[in-house]
Amino acid sequence: MEKPEEVTIQVKGVDNRTVIEVKGKHIVLSEIKPRVEALLANSAIEEVRIFAGINLKIDADLSGDVWRGLNLVVLANEIKVINVVTWNVSGKDNYHTYTNDAGKEGNGHGKGGNDGYPGESGGNILLQANSIQDPDRLTIISNGGNGSGGQNGGKTVVK
Repeated sequence: MEKPEEVTIQVKGVDNRTVIEVKGKHIVLSEIKPRVEALLANSAIEEVRIFAGINLKIDADLSGDVWRGLNLVVLANEIKVINVVTWNVSGKDNYHTYTNDAGKEGNGHGKGGNDGYPGESGGNILLQANSIQDPDRLTIISNGGNGSGGQNGGKTVVK
C-alpha cells in the first residue's frame, strides 16, 4: 500500500517576520485552507508561502478577516484554477473614533483637530508558475483599508 503524499505546514521566522510555509508536491487549496486559517486566526503572521513541487489546485476563496492585509507567495510548476474563486487580501479599515473635539486654547480660539488614523495596506500576492490553467477564473483583490475620520476642531468662544 502506497503512503499518502505529505503536505507540511510550518510556522517559521523569516527576515524578522513570522510566515506560514506550506510544502508538498501536489497541493489542493481547499484541503490546506482550514489548517492555515486556524494558524492565522491566533497570531501575528504576515505572510503565507505555498510551495507546490508539481501542482497547486486552486479551488477555494481566500477572503475574510484572517486574509486581510496578508502577503501570499505561491510557487508551483503548474497552477490549475479549478472553479471561479476570489482572493481578497485588502487591508483592514481603521475604526478609531475621537471622543472629544480638539478643545480650545487659552485665548478662546479653537484648536485644529487631529488627523484620522490610516487604514491597513493591502496585501501582496506573487504567483509564479511555469503554467497556469484557466487564470480567468481567479480574481485577486488588494485594496488599502479605509482610514478613520479625523478629530473635530475646537469651537472658538466669541465674546
